[in-house]
Amino acid sequence: MEFPQPDNYTDWKEWARKVTLLLRQIKDVDHVEGPPRPAPIVVGSAGAPPFQNSWFVVNLFYPVMFQKIDGIVYLYGGAKRNPMTTTVIFTLPAGYIPQTLLTRVVGAGGTIQIGLDGKVTWVSGAAVCYFYGICYPAGEAIPRR
Repeated sequence: MEFPQPDNYTDWKEWARKVTLLLRQIKDVDHVEGPPRPAPIVVGSAGAPPFQNSWFVVNLFYPVMFQKIDGIVYLYGGAKRNPMTTTVIFTLPAGYIPQTLLTRVVGAGGTIQIGLDGKVTWVSGAAVCYFYGICYPAGEAIPRR
């Protein structure tokens, strides 16, 4: 299915009609193939990893969550810290740990690291960390000695 390009039409109404027909076809197609995707895991909820070191959710509309889809881990939401708090925000469980140490910019110039032990650690920046846009391939947990 190819999307009609407006440059190929001299009459914009014809182009709009083709686009409308195409969008109706797309709407009628079942887009979900394969097994259902797992729901995100909300940090601090029952059965999920807890916040550590006095970190807490920014607000209930943006809870800190993580999800693995086709081997890629996605982090969402925002966490806030007490001004005197540093270090570990929460720890990811096995299966969600990155293949290598990750350092990512979060929020307004803050920095976090996600370690090979699964610890999501605040490194620098503001008291609020927004995790939107953080994704990486899941690796295997390194056995603890």
